[in-house]
Amino acid sequence: MSRRTWAVLAVIVAADVLDLLSTTVTNVAAPAILRDLGATDSLAPWLGASHTLTMGSLLIVGGRFGYRPGSFSSNARQWMHGIRAKRAVDLPYPAARVDAVDEGDVAEVAYHTLTDSGLRGATLNLTGPDAISLAEQAHALSAALGETITVNRITREQWKQPANQYVTGDYAEALLNYWQALELHPASISTAVSDIAGRPATSFHTWVHRNIDMFR
Repeated sequence: MSRRTWAVLAVIVAADVLDLLSTTVTNVAAPAILRDLGATDSLAPWLGASHTLTMGSLLIVGGRFGYRPGSFSSNARQWMHGIRAKRAVDLPYPAARVDAVDEGDVAEVAYHTLTDSGLRGATLNLTGPDAISLAEQAHALSAALGETITVNRITREQWKQPANQYVTGDYAEALLNYWQALELHPASISTAVSDIAGRPATSFHTWVHRNIDMFR
């Protein structure tokens, strides 16, 4: 990982440590807090719950003023088995045009938002440089491999059968509806990555060439 990626990871780990420390302090200090409040031990669970609720509220507010990545380029990894086994990708909505963004771009923007006071409070929609269809993603993988990858259009129910092992019913429906909508209206593309990083956003094709070995 790059130096900036490590910096983002360090900040996240530090935040988790502070959260753990805060929870530990609350638990250790609980008897004294209850005594000062003149409360019984029955209030102890509510004391812990109030701490959790407060932390959760702060996370929601903090998330509202942060960055919102689009579909990750690495989502293509879900096709690894089909590509390796039969050189095929089964898609219910192959023409869905997504805003595939590279994780490295997200990490770089996160670094800038953490270190640049001018970006504090900004809400950033992070996307790749263009809207690319799922079928075009498969073709990019095919070109990089130098082998033909067949794109099969399947029904929603056919897609849900294997997906039920790792995607719940409601989430599966929401994902399918999302792809269906993107066939009619491609994902919107922003310039946030290039504006903040000072370089073009990483394309899906670049991601493919960096990660093609996992599909061989």
